[in-house]
Amino acid sequence: MDVRYVRKTLRSVEPASIVNQVFVRAYNTKVKTDFNRDRFFDCTWSFRRGYRYNFKETHPVLYLAADHLVASSEIGARTREALLVPHLQAAVDPYLYFTVRVTADLLDLTNEDTRDELGVTLEELVVPTEEWDADMARDIWAATHHVGRLAVEDGRFDGILYPPYPATELLDLEGKQNVAIFMDPNAPDMSRPLHDSVVLEVVDEGGVLGRLAIQV
Repeated sequence: MDVRYVRKTLRSVEPASIVNQVFVRAYNTKVKTDFNRDRFFDCTWSFRRGYRYNFKETHPVLYLAADHLVASSEIGARTREALLVPHLQAAVDPYLYFTVRVTADLLDLTNEDTRDELGVTLEELVVPTEEWDADMARDIWAATHHVGRLAVEDGRFDGILYPPYPATELLDLEGKQNVAIFMDPNAPDMSRPLHDSVVLEVVDEGGVLGRLAIQV
């Protein structure tokens, strides 16, 4: 990927607007029980550790999955064989899964025309987690890290709509969309979107978060 080319062409890419689109957040209860942090959208760990679209300690990102299956596969199994076992329970504990409705303006990397315009390939976006993680440990930026940084710096995008790994590569699930929302590094626990226009509505009909004293 040519970073300079992406920076130049990104200016001509219009944000894709989504309204009340449904995603899933896998909430790790250890954030509350082990570290006594009580905000549902706490992104301090994703900031420090770094993930697919944010190189470590650059900018905080909230990651939401297309659905429960995608969320489970990203937490746990990393091979096709492991994903095809009769259960995904190993990836569930200590996670709770909640629906989140999102309204935002996003860089849509699930759109082939957008990828072609930027000169970014699908293969670069769904590189196995172990590869970009190992590179990041050596301070090497993956293509997705560069795209994430450029989208934040552009200022017009609230986040990124992107094809998930391993669902795309290992399960051959077509049309799945994950979302990465840029968060405010100055907000408490980095738990608020960077842009005020973003709406994140948590569906918690059973009041689980309230009973656990977790703030939304």
